[in-house]
Amino acid sequence: MGITRAVSGTITEPSSIAKNRLRPRNRYLANPYPASTARTVAPTPPVKAYRNELPSQRQYRPPFWVKSCFAIDPGIVEDADGTPWMAFGSFWGGIQMIRLEWPSGMPADPSVAPVHLASHTVPPNAIEAPTIVRHDGWFYLFVSRDLCCRASASTYNMVVGRSREVTGPYVDRSGADMAADGGERLLATRGDMVGPGGESYSNGYLAFHYYATHLGGDFQLAIRKVAWDADGWPVLTTADEQRADAG
Repeated sequence: MGITRAVSGTITEPSSIAKNRLRPRNRYLANPYPASTARTVAPTPPVKAYRNELPSQRQYRPPFWVKSCFAIDPGIVEDADGTPWMAFGSFWGGIQMIRLEWPSGMPADPSVAPVHLASHTVPPNAIEAPTIVRHDGWFYLFVSRDLCCRASASTYNMVVGRSREVTGPYVDRSGADMAADGGERLLATRGDMVGPGGESYSNGYLAFHYYATHLGGDFQLAIRKVAWDADGWPVLTTADEQRADAG
């Protein structure tokens, strides 16, 4: 049974979701918001405290695989041993994962190529926004597929797979591997809600954006409580939506 909140306009107050994505282990990795924003979503990072911990542009050499991966939408998770991993990307290149090290947040071994977690074979192979959630002995990989950012013409949708290991393979309910275009449908266009996706998870809630047809395709933010069915799969549809599906 989902709880939904829709928000329009400028968001200036930090949410636990935004802070958790920016601050693994209570360290701010970046502040993408302008300093002029009133009550910015993320406080200014403590530059002096961490200046000596991070490599300068001259010192840092990007890993060899960077040019083949579109490094967007990072999602960080720790495995059962506390080892940090980052899933990212990648629109046309699939979802990738690398191991990180604390406290720097840098790749643990830049010479190791990323693990390929998920693909979408429908042209233009759009898949992005990985979020990994640990629940009841499983790792769940949430991703967004197809096209966002086109208002009411958006085709964005969310799918999920799960694995006992953080590095996969992630499979859907039928056993199809997400690396081969598998994925359990989680949420898609329905009614006035068009193109839901771009998800982030925190403390039992999933935040995502969509476009509202009754508002002329205006951008909206929604937050839904994640439920889990008897087989251990996440459920995002509301009670009303489930009744409508049942006819």
